Amino acid sequence: MSVDLHAWTLEFARRTPECLPPATFFPEPGVVDYVRRAHEAGAKIAHRTARYSFAGPGREVVTEIEALFRFEDDLIVHHHDEFGFRRWSKMAHGRLSGWTPMWRKTIRDRAAQQLDQLGSA
Repeated sequence: MSVDLHAWTLEFARRTPECLPPATFFPEPGVVDYVRRAHEAGAKIAHRTARYSFAGPGREVVTEIEALFRFEDDLIVHHHDEFGFRRWSKMAHGRLSGWTPMWRKTIRDRAAQQLDQLGSA
């Protein structure tokens, strides 16, 4: 299914100069091949569904994510994700979390710390 979706959206973007080339990723057989082909065709926007058990409480999380990429020399030099933080927070941490700026900052700081640790490993 995604292969056909990629072909259609990339062709549309090719014919429509103001449209950034998109891609949609599904965890299905062949995903690695069609993601590679989408990148080679110039995809700069991606939509993906992330499904996982959140560390700690082990809650099931399903997040719809829109991503924007900027490439230079076939390398990603900028990657920006957008998703419903409040919705994600409720799934990951429970119903009463996610609505204050302080809570968002705490989560953002934790994520940045984990990325720094991953980068120095």
